[in-house]
Amino acid sequence: MKTRRLIVAVSSVLSASVACRPEPPAVRIEGPDEVPAGREASFTATLTPDENGAGVTWSAAWSRTAPGQKACEVSVREAGRGRATATVDAACEGGEVVVTARVTARAGVVTARKAARVRPVEAPVWSDPLPPSWRVLNDYESPADPRRNRFGGAWGTWGFQGGRCGVEVSGGVLKVTYALPMGDSECGTFEYLKGAAGRPEPYDIRPFDRVVGLLKSGDGRPHRVILEIVELDPYAQALQGYVGATPAWTAGPDWKRYEARLDDLLHPRFDRKMGKQVGLRIRRKDQDQASGVVLVDNLTFVEKGQAP
Repeated sequence: MKTRRLIVAVSSVLSASVACRPEPPAVRIEGPDEVPAGREASFTATLTPDENGAGVTWSAAWSRTAPGQKACEVSVREAGRGRATATVDAACEGGEVVVTARVTARAGVVTARKAARVRPVEAPVWSDPLPPSWRVLNDYESPADPRRNRFGGAWGTWGFQGGRCGVEVSGGVLKVTYALPMGDSECGTFEYLKGAAGRPEPYDIRPFDRVVGLLKSGDGRPHRVILEIVELDPYAQALQGYVGATPAWTAGPDWKRYEARLDDLLHPRFDRKMGKQVGLRIRRKDQDQASGVVLVDNLTFVEKGQAP
Protein backbone atom coordinates (compact mmCIF):
# COMPACT_ATOMS: atom_id res chain seq x y z
CA MET A 1 0.00 0.00 0.00
CA LYS A 2 2.86 2.38 0.87
CA THR A 3 4.62 1.59 -2.41
CA ARG A 4 1.51 2.42 -4.38
CA ARG A 5 1.11 5.72 -2.55
CA LEU A 6 4.77 6.57 -3.27
CA ILE A 7 4.32 5.88 -7.01
CA VAL A 8 1.19 8.00 -7.10
CA ALA A 9 3.00 10.83 -5.31
CA VAL A 10 6.02 10.71 -7.65
CA SER A 11 3.69 10.63 -10.64
CA SER A 12 1.86 13.66 -9.35
CA VAL A 13 5.13 15.55 -8.89
CA LEU A 14 6.30 14.73 -12.44
CA SER A 15 2.94 15.73 -13.89
CA ALA A 16 3.06 19.02 -12.04
CA SER A 17 6.65 19.56 -13.26
CA VAL A 18 5.66 18.94 -16.86
CA ALA A 19 2.62 21.14 -16.51
CA CYS A 20 4.75 24.00 -15.18
CA ARG A 21 7.46 23.79 -17.89
CA PRO A 22 7.20 26.92 -20.13
CA GLU A 23 6.63 26.54 -23.86
CA PRO A 24 9.39 27.92 -26.14
CA PRO A 25 8.46 31.27 -27.70
CA ALA A 26 7.32 31.44 -31.31
CA VAL A 27 9.92 33.07 -33.60
CA ARG A 28 9.26 34.97 -36.80
CA ILE A 29 11.75 36.76 -39.07
CA GLU A 30 10.63 39.97 -40.72
CA GLY A 31 12.52 41.32 -43.71
CA PRO A 32 12.32 42.05 -47.44
CA ASP A 33 11.26 39.49 -50.03
CA GLU A 34 13.97 40.77 -52.39
CA VAL A 35 17.50 41.98 -51.67
CA PRO A 36 19.71 43.89 -54.15
CA ALA A 37 23.12 42.33 -54.68
CA GLY A 38 25.86 44.33 -52.99
CA ARG A 39 23.55 46.18 -50.57
CA GLU A 40 22.69 45.51 -46.95
CA ALA A 41 19.21 44.21 -46.19
CA SER A 42 17.77 44.35 -42.64
CA PHE A 43 16.07 41.44 -40.84
CA THR A 44 14.42 41.31 -37.42
CA ALA A 45 13.62 38.29 -35.24
CA THR A 46 10.39 38.72 -33.26
CA LEU A 47 9.60 36.47 -30.26
CA THR A 48 6.06 35.81 -29.02
CA PRO A 49 5.91 36.16 -26.10
CA ASP A 50 8.91 38.42 -25.83
CA GLU A 51 11.75 37.24 -23.63
CA ASN A 52 14.43 39.66 -22.50
CA GLY A 53 17.06 37.04 -21.80
CA ALA A 54 16.80 35.24 -25.15
CA GLY A 55 19.87 35.21 -27.34
CA VAL A 56 19.79 35.26 -31.15
CA THR A 57 22.47 33.82 -33.41
CA TRP A 58 22.21 34.81 -37.07
CA SER A 59 23.44 33.05 -40.20
CA ALA A 60 22.79 33.45 -43.91
CA ALA A 61 23.47 31.37 -47.01
CA TRP A 62 22.86 31.65 -50.72
CA SER A 63 20.60 29.09 -52.40
CA ARG A 64 21.07 28.08 -56.04
CA THR A 65 17.92 28.33 -58.12
CA ALA A 66 19.13 27.84 -61.71
CA PRO A 67 21.39 25.12 -63.17
CA GLY A 68 24.93 26.34 -63.67
CA GLN A 69 24.39 29.54 -61.70
CA LYS A 70 27.56 30.85 -60.14
CA ALA A 71 27.69 30.55 -56.33
CA CYS A 72 27.42 33.81 -54.40
CA GLU A 73 29.12 34.97 -51.20
CA VAL A 74 26.77 36.02 -48.39
CA SER A 75 27.68 37.76 -45.13
CA VAL A 76 25.52 38.53 -42.08
CA ARG A 77 26.13 41.10 -39.33
CA GLU A 78 24.31 41.55 -36.03
CA ALA A 79 22.81 45.02 -35.79
CA GLY A 80 21.39 45.13 -32.27
CA ARG A 81 18.95 43.11 -30.19
CA GLY A 82 17.06 40.76 -32.48
CA ARG A 83 18.29 42.51 -35.64
CA ALA A 84 20.82 41.71 -38.35
CA THR A 85 21.83 42.76 -41.85
CA ALA A 86 22.69 40.40 -44.69
CA THR A 87 24.73 41.32 -47.76
CA VAL A 88 25.08 39.31 -50.96
CA ASP A 89 28.17 39.75 -53.15
CA ALA A 90 27.63 42.55 -55.67
CA ALA A 91 28.51 40.21 -58.54
CA CYS A 92 25.70 37.76 -57.63
CA GLU A 93 23.57 36.90 -60.66
CA GLY A 94 20.43 35.82 -58.78
CA GLY A 95 19.09 32.99 -56.68
CA GLU A 96 17.90 33.29 -53.08
CA VAL A 97 19.45 34.22 -49.78
CA VAL A 98 18.17 32.29 -46.74
CA VAL A 99 18.54 34.10 -43.40
CA THR A 100 18.33 31.99 -40.22
CA ALA A 101 17.77 33.14 -36.63
CA ARG A 102 18.61 30.60 -33.91
CA VAL A 103 17.06 31.73 -30.64
CA THR A 104 18.16 30.36 -27.27
CA ALA A 105 15.30 30.87 -24.82
CA ARG A 106 14.72 29.67 -21.24
CA ALA A 107 12.55 26.84 -22.54
CA GLY A 108 14.96 25.71 -25.25
CA VAL A 109 16.29 26.53 -28.72
CA VAL A 110 14.00 27.53 -31.59
CA THR A 111 14.86 28.42 -35.19
CA ALA A 112 13.23 30.53 -37.90
CA ARG A 113 14.18 31.12 -41.51
CA LYS A 114 13.39 33.76 -44.11
CA ALA A 115 14.11 33.43 -47.86
CA ALA A 116 14.52 36.45 -50.14
CA ARG A 117 15.20 36.69 -53.86
CA VAL A 118 18.51 38.22 -54.96
CA ARG A 119 18.16 41.04 -57.49
CA PRO A 120 21.30 41.35 -59.63
CA VAL A 121 22.88 44.77 -59.98
CA GLU A 122 21.91 46.28 -63.30
CA ALA A 123 24.73 47.74 -65.34
CA PRO A 124 24.36 51.45 -65.97
CA VAL A 125 22.73 52.25 -69.29
CA TRP A 126 25.58 54.60 -70.11
CA SER A 127 28.98 55.19 -68.52
CA ASP A 128 29.93 58.69 -67.49
CA PRO A 129 32.66 59.53 -68.14
CA LEU A 130 33.25 57.36 -71.18
CA PRO A 131 36.56 55.52 -71.63
CA PRO A 132 38.92 57.43 -73.95
CA SER A 133 38.71 54.58 -76.46
CA TRP A 134 34.98 55.17 -76.98
CA ARG A 135 34.54 57.50 -79.95
CA VAL A 136 31.15 59.23 -79.88
CA LEU A 137 29.77 59.72 -83.37
CA ASN A 138 26.78 61.80 -82.29
CA ASP A 139 25.46 62.64 -78.83
CA TYR A 140 23.06 65.26 -80.23
CA GLU A 141 24.35 67.94 -77.89
CA SER A 142 25.33 70.27 -80.74
CA PRO A 143 22.82 72.46 -82.58
CA ALA A 144 21.05 70.65 -85.40
CA ASP A 145 21.95 73.33 -87.94
CA PRO A 146 24.31 72.69 -89.58
CA ARG A 147 23.80 68.97 -89.20
CA ARG A 148 27.32 67.76 -88.47
CA ASN A 149 28.22 64.96 -86.06
CA ARG A 150 31.32 64.73 -83.87
CA PHE A 151 33.25 62.94 -86.63
CA GLY A 152 32.55 65.94 -88.87
CA GLY A 153 30.12 64.09 -91.13
CA ALA A 154 26.71 65.28 -92.24
CA TRP A 155 23.60 63.55 -90.96
CA GLY A 156 19.97 63.46 -91.98
CA THR A 157 17.05 61.27 -93.04
CA TRP A 158 15.86 59.23 -96.01
CA GLY A 159 12.58 57.60 -97.12
CA PHE A 160 11.39 54.80 -99.40
CA GLN A 161 7.95 53.94 -100.85
CA GLY A 162 6.23 56.91 -99.24
CA GLY A 163 7.94 56.48 -95.88
CA ARG A 164 9.02 59.66 -94.09
CA CYS A 165 11.20 60.23 -91.04
CA GLY A 166 11.25 63.62 -89.36
CA VAL A 167 13.98 64.50 -86.87
CA GLU A 168 14.29 66.98 -84.05
CA VAL A 169 17.13 67.52 -81.58
CA SER A 170 15.97 68.43 -78.09
CA GLY A 171 17.63 68.08 -74.70
CA GLY A 172 20.60 66.18 -76.10
CA VAL A 173 18.40 63.52 -77.71
CA LEU A 174 17.41 62.82 -81.32
CA LYS A 175 13.64 62.48 -81.75
CA VAL A 176 12.72 60.48 -84.86
CA THR A 177 9.07 60.67 -85.92
CA TYR A 178 8.18 58.15 -88.63
CA ALA A 179 5.18 57.75 -90.95
CA LEU A 180 4.95 54.57 -93.07
CA PRO A 181 1.70 54.54 -95.08
CA MET A 182 2.24 51.35 -97.11
CA GLY A 183 3.25 47.80 -96.36
CA ASP A 184 6.68 48.22 -97.94
CA SER A 185 7.32 51.78 -96.71
CA GLU A 186 10.62 52.48 -94.97
CA CYS A 187 12.51 55.47 -93.64
CA GLY A 188 15.56 56.10 -91.53
CA THR A 189 18.52 58.22 -90.54
CA PHE A 190 22.10 58.39 -91.74
CA GLU A 191 25.30 59.61 -90.09
CA TYR A 192 28.19 60.11 -92.51
CA LEU A 193 31.49 59.18 -90.92
CA LYS A 194 33.10 61.93 -93.00
CA GLY A 195 31.98 64.40 -95.63
CA ALA A 196 29.34 67.00 -96.40
CA ALA A 197 25.74 66.22 -97.31
CA GLY A 198 25.64 64.33 -100.61
CA ARG A 199 29.45 64.06 -100.67
CA PRO A 200 30.49 61.27 -98.31
CA GLU A 201 34.19 60.53 -97.90
CA PRO A 202 35.78 57.22 -96.85
CA TYR A 203 36.49 56.63 -93.17
CA ASP A 204 38.66 53.79 -91.84
CA ILE A 205 36.71 51.76 -89.28
CA ARG A 206 39.32 48.99 -88.91
CA PRO A 207 40.33 50.12 -85.38
CA PHE A 208 36.79 49.57 -84.11
CA ASP A 209 35.17 46.45 -82.72
CA ARG A 210 31.53 47.55 -82.46
CA VAL A 211 28.96 50.32 -82.48
CA VAL A 212 26.76 51.06 -79.47
CA GLY A 213 23.83 53.40 -78.95
CA LEU A 214 20.77 54.13 -76.84
CA LEU A 215 17.13 53.69 -77.89
CA LYS A 216 13.81 54.50 -76.24
CA SER A 217 10.20 54.80 -77.33
CA GLY A 218 9.03 58.39 -77.58
CA ASP A 219 5.30 57.68 -77.40
CA GLY A 220 4.94 54.74 -75.00
CA ARG A 221 4.54 52.11 -77.74
CA PRO A 222 7.23 49.61 -78.78
CA HIS A 223 9.03 50.26 -82.07
CA ARG A 224 11.45 48.00 -83.92
CA VAL A 225 14.57 49.60 -85.33
CA ILE A 226 17.51 48.25 -87.37
CA LEU A 227 21.05 49.64 -87.15
CA GLU A 228 22.97 49.64 -90.43
CA ILE A 229 26.63 50.18 -91.29
CA VAL A 230 27.29 51.07 -94.92
CA GLU A 231 30.38 50.80 -97.11
CA LEU A 232 31.32 53.63 -99.48
CA ASP A 233 31.66 52.48 -103.09
CA PRO A 234 32.52 55.47 -105.31
CA TYR A 235 31.57 53.51 -108.44
CA ALA A 236 28.16 52.27 -107.28
CA GLN A 237 24.74 53.87 -107.46
CA ALA A 238 24.16 56.11 -104.44
CA LEU A 239 27.86 55.59 -103.63
CA GLN A 240 26.84 52.59 -101.56
CA GLY A 241 28.54 49.22 -101.30
CA TYR A 242 27.95 46.42 -98.80
CA VAL A 243 25.46 47.02 -95.98
CA GLY A 244 25.66 45.32 -92.59
CA ALA A 245 22.41 45.25 -90.59
CA THR A 246 21.41 44.12 -87.12
CA PRO A 247 18.24 42.20 -86.29
CA ALA A 248 15.38 44.53 -85.36
CA TRP A 249 15.96 46.08 -81.94
CA THR A 250 12.97 47.12 -79.80
CA ALA A 251 12.75 50.66 -78.48
CA GLY A 252 10.69 50.32 -75.30
CA PRO A 253 9.56 52.55 -72.42
CA ASP A 254 13.04 52.85 -70.86
CA TRP A 255 16.42 53.77 -72.28
CA LYS A 256 18.31 50.64 -73.31
CA ARG A 257 21.80 50.27 -74.68
CA TYR A 258 22.29 48.14 -77.78
CA GLU A 259 25.53 47.12 -79.42
CA ALA A 260 26.50 45.64 -82.76
CA ARG A 261 29.78 43.78 -83.29
CA LEU A 262 31.26 44.61 -86.67
CA ASP A 263 32.50 41.06 -87.20
CA ASP A 264 28.93 39.82 -86.85
CA LEU A 265 27.45 42.43 -89.16
CA LEU A 266 29.87 43.08 -91.98
CA HIS A 267 30.35 40.97 -95.09
CA PRO A 268 33.90 39.53 -95.42
CA ARG A 269 34.34 41.70 -98.54
CA PHE A 270 33.22 44.88 -96.79
CA ASP A 271 36.22 47.20 -97.16
CA ARG A 272 36.60 48.64 -93.67
CA LYS A 273 38.91 51.35 -94.97
CA MET A 274 35.89 52.65 -96.87
CA GLY A 275 33.31 53.18 -94.14
CA LYS A 276 30.53 55.52 -95.31
CA GLN A 277 27.79 55.85 -92.69
CA VAL A 278 25.88 54.48 -89.73
CA GLY A 279 22.12 54.86 -89.47
CA LEU A 280 18.74 53.54 -88.46
CA ARG A 281 16.16 51.82 -90.67
CA ILE A 282 12.47 51.67 -89.67
CA ARG A 283 10.27 49.35 -91.77
CA ARG A 284 6.48 49.21 -91.83
CA LYS A 285 6.50 45.42 -91.86
CA ASP A 286 8.29 45.39 -88.48
CA GLN A 287 5.75 47.64 -86.72
CA ASP A 288 2.31 47.19 -85.18
CA GLN A 289 1.41 50.72 -86.30
CA ALA A 290 2.05 53.00 -89.27
CA SER A 291 3.55 55.87 -87.30
CA GLY A 292 5.44 56.49 -84.11
CA VAL A 293 8.27 58.21 -82.28
CA VAL A 294 11.72 56.79 -81.46
CA LEU A 295 14.36 58.51 -79.30
CA VAL A 296 18.05 57.98 -80.09
CA ASP A 297 21.21 58.99 -78.25
CA ASN A 298 24.97 58.43 -78.05
CA LEU A 299 25.84 56.59 -81.27
CA THR A 300 29.39 55.52 -80.48
CA PHE A 301 32.24 53.45 -81.95
CA VAL A 302 34.27 51.32 -79.53
CA GLU A 303 37.88 50.43 -80.27
CA LYS A 304 39.00 46.81 -80.35
CA GLY A 305 40.00 45.16 -77.07
CA GLN A 306 37.84 47.45 -74.92
CA ALA A 307 35.18 46.33 -72.44
CA PRO A 308 31.56 46.89 -73.44
